[in-house]
Amino acid sequence: MELYDAHSYVHRHNNGKCGNADTYKCAEHHKCDRFFRIQKLRATEPGTLPFLLEVKGSHSGKLTGHKKKGIHPAFAVEVDAAAMGKDGPQAILNSLQMKYENQAHLLRHLPTRTMTKSHRGYLMGKAAEATKIETFADLYQWASLRMCQDEAIFLTGKLSTARATKLFSAQSLLGVQNEMLVLKCFEHRFEEAGASMESFGLIMTTRRVFRNVLYAVEGQQSDGVFAAADGTLE
Repeated sequence: MELYDAHSYVHRHNNGKCGNADTYKCAEHHKCDRFFRIQKLRATEPGTLPFLLEVKGSHSGKLTGHKKKGIHPAFAVEVDAAAMGKDGPQAILNSLQMKYENQAHLLRHLPTRTMTKSHRGYLMGKAAEATKIETFADLYQWASLRMCQDEAIFLTGKLSTARATKLFSAQSLLGVQNEMLVLKCFEHRFEEAGASMESFGLIMTTRRVFRNVLYAVEGQQSDGVFAAADGTLE
């Protein structure tokens, strides 16, 4: 809607026989006659979201002083995805400018470098909050889908020499080789200054690192030792 006429709109109410029509009024003018009505239709094809957009009235009334805040919704998904990646704020902005260089009506709504930087900090904070672990139950829940306690999970399938060779030699499987695996979760309860305390943690590795343990054992058998890891393996 904001791309349609460059004004800001706010949701006013939901109407329609099935409550499937949302009305949005102009937020920049007092008692403005301009509004949009969006009616959702029944999808006839999977993955589609058809709707009818009705526009009525003209902008009128005194300015409310309403200011747009944050990143424009038209770019929200793209900026969210890029901000959680490796690109910095300027790189994200450059990418958007190149993508929409021939679409002037979109370029004028691009977020600034400062907005992108601030949004990235916000997303990082939300991600950290979402993965905050305060109890052993939280830890175990987080680790449950990453647990590796048998050969089938380690080799992502039936145990065989051929499968192991392919898994650790294929360049295309580096993501699988370096995937984090949790071997064990543990907790320890103790008393400190008269108070009951709890400590918990986990043992984790990757397929490549764990495989090196086997290589260390096999490579040092002739030396009469089980395995002596260097600083890297430790």
